[in-house]
Amino acid sequence: LASEGDTFTVVALPDTQYYACGCNGGSPGTFLAQTAWVVEALPERDVAFVTLLGDCVENGDNVPAEWAVADSAFSLLEDPVTTGRSEGVPYGIGVGNHDQTPFGDPNGSTLGYNTTFGVDRFAGRSWYGGHWGDNNDNHYEFFEGGGTGYLVLHLEFDPAADPEVLGWASEVLTEHADRLAIVVSHYLIDLDGQWGPQGQATWEALKDHPNLLMMLSGHVPGVGRRSDTRGDRTVHTMLADYQGMENGGDGWLRLLTFSPEAGTVTVETWSPTLDAYDTSPNNSFTLAVDLAPPLGDPDTGGTPDSGKDTATGGDSATGGDSADGSGDDSATDAGGDSDAENPGTVSDPVAGCGCASGVPPAGWWVLGALVGLARRRR
Repeated sequence: LASEGDTFTVVALPDTQYYACGCNGGSPGTFLAQTAWVVEALPERDVAFVTLLGDCVENGDNVPAEWAVADSAFSLLEDPVTTGRSEGVPYGIGVGNHDQTPFGDPNGSTLGYNTTFGVDRFAGRSWYGGHWGDNNDNHYEFFEGGGTGYLVLHLEFDPAADPEVLGWASEVLTEHADRLAIVVSHYLIDLDGQWGPQGQATWEALKDHPNLLMMLSGHVPGVGRRSDTRGDRTVHTMLADYQGMENGGDGWLRLLTFSPEAGTVTVETWSPTLDAYDTSPNNSFTLAVDLAPPLGDPDTGGTPDSGKDTATGGDSATGGDSADGSGDDSATDAGGDSDAENPGTVSDPVAGCGCASGVPPAGWWVLGALVGLARRRR
């Protein structure tokens, strides 16, 4: 779907952890191919923003080489020469449970993440909005599309849903009530469209903001979605995670093409490494979305809705299935990662990663790091 008129695209990269670590068949080359494709697609697609849905790497602080791979991949988006944009392509990276050390501990360390994608990396860019606390675990960015301003709010994985972070998130939506808001957090919903703990708390904290547009998540292998109507607004929440596919996820990513005039967001699933689309119903669909600029005063935040919630989700039409629509609704384990096997369109799922202390295949991360370094020095 080529960009026409006022249409533009947001690209979502689900769980890249196996590409970064070179495990479960994944390859750092796939990570680089994803962001390289974005650069190539800029003119046709008018890519306005790129978001990573959490679990950028597999082993948190423990394997710096994995962060070097991620650095190389995102450096491609920052290059003013190849992108033709002085500040590159706006992007943000959600902090997932595997980006934390120990895994899944929001009170632990995110040294690897903040060393690579900390505040200093973004602070000089006009599209960087800000962060909560003294690191970049929770942050937001801006972009423009179709004559409307947007913000993308990335919230760190935290099943306990820190009320202080959610209070800050609410303040950000109020302060920027003249922008439509997309919330990204690693684990919001399950395959059947039901809220996870952090998803439920995030919805309760933000649902009364008229500028809340949609929420995106990964974490649970497979796909799912739900739609919640609040007053006269419908907020769509989507899950996409392809790490259960062969080759660590086969490079599948989500393309969200916004068409303000039509009032739609068209969702496609594309793999630059397979050079293919997944056209199954749960990976290729169109949502009706009100993309009119918010009426809220940025100084007052507008008037929150007070309507009753209604929700849909979990059936064959709205989610709960894997990449080919044949997902398993198995419960998540104690660490939050789904044990469900989700057969894919192209191949069967691979076994769970056993590489907690492993490193990427020799040479891959070195190549990626050199590519990123060379581009940043241009």
